[in-house]
Amino acid sequence: MKNIKNRMRKASALLLAAAVLAGCGPREITAGEDEIIIRITPDVSGPVYRAYMIYGTDGDFLGGQSVCHADGSSLSGPLSFTLTEMEFPEGCTRENFSFQIMLSDDPEAAGSDLEDDVSGTYMSVYSNLSDAFTPQYGTVYKYTVTGDLKDGIVLSPEQ
Repeated sequence: MKNIKNRMRKASALLLAAAVLAGCGPREITAGEDEIIIRITPDVSGPVYRAYMIYGTDGDFLGGQSVCHADGSSLSGPLSFTLTEMEFPEGCTRENFSFQIMLSDDPEAAGSDLEDDVSGTYMSVYSNLSDAFTPQYGTVYKYTVTGDLKDGIVLSPEQ
């Protein structure tokens, strides 16, 4: 009887471990047919509390989005910014689209408005501007941000 209980405990532990492992790890994201997703993986030293993406076409600013946790905790893993037709004004062709990433290492930035950070209220580091391209709906564009939040960050397409 003792041997059966031990086997049942081991089997339960293995099933629990398998269930936990099945839900762990980065999930692959897909874009809906009416979405363009810019996925950023920060690989920088130190914590990141807020990530911003500002974007435009032909050098004209169109808008911005930010990612942060409501509880103010630091971000980890890939971060996604989703663009739909609403982000592009009528008549905008999406040609020569480019974007820039800003990362903040200030915990207070998690609760701020984008305008507060852009105005310099909180410390942010700007990346280089992405190469211009024409994004297609239904596509995920993957980038990595590397570097140091004190000395500078670099935005690069994932290979």
